[in-house]
Amino acid sequence: MIQQINSAISQSQKTAASNGDGVIKMDERVQRSAPEGEELEKLYQTFKDLLEVNPYPSTNDIINCLQGYTNEKGKTPYAAIPTHTGAIAAVMEKLEGEIGKDGPTYARFYESLRYAVVSNGLLNSFMAKMWTPREEPEPW
Repeated sequence: MIQQINSAISQSQKTAASNGDGVIKMDERVQRSAPEGEELEKLYQTFKDLLEVNPYPSTNDIINCLQGYTNEKGKTPYAAIPTHTGAIAAVMEKLEGEIGKDGPTYARFYESLRYAVVSNGLLNSFMAKMWTPREEPEPW
């Protein structure tokens, strides 16, 4: 877990440095972590299988399904928190085209997306605090 966090921070810092301004826009972050092509189709099929078993999955069911997803190379590309937002957003786009925005299933995925955004924000906040040097306490 620590290695994943360090890797994500390192990648984020490299990307920020390459942008020149040190700021990565949210839509760019989501696009980078969003699956495409066959990867998206396989991930979407995994969620469709989940929906067959449980048509109204909880947020935890959706996040656990995402974290447990294994691609053709045997890797789990969405195990880390920063990857959840893009992956769930991509699945929601396909889900919207298939069943629309109305209904409890789409609402559950929307709730999971909010959960992923908040989790990522908390992780980023925590890591920022960890990397910020401590101030020396004032002498008594």
